[in-house]
Amino acid sequence: MKIRGISKRILLMLVGFCLLGLLAGCGGDDDGGGGGSSGDGSALVGTWKYTEDASEGRYAVFTFNSGGSYDYEAYAYHNLIMGGSGTWVVNGNKLILDGFDEATYSISGDTLTIVYSDSGDSMVWKRQ
Repeated sequence: MKIRGISKRILLMLVGFCLLGLLAGCGGDDDGGGGGSSGDGSALVGTWKYTEDASEGRYAVFTFNSGGSYDYEAYAYHNLIMGGSGTWVVNGNKLILDGFDEATYSISGDTLTIVYSDSGDSMVWKRQ
């Protein structure tokens, strides 16, 4: 069934954003520094979008909040198919989202790249 394939891919995207959220949530109150995988997660805070297939409206939106929480929504054919929230933490360049596998992340400008430790698959997200 097509929804299963979409859900699996979107789940991977959400895990990627969750990993980013972990990095931002452990940043403390220091507003200094810039992008990149600084280890404090502050660069992750904000809203990120992953587009799997723009022509079919398959994408995910992930928001990392500075307090260590995240919210996400996944869409197929421009219809919301799942969403949720949780907590995240960062340990160096590792992103840990509750309920998901660990991943590494890097940020360059407005682009976030997440690589999943178990599979080696990567996802590229754009800051919104």
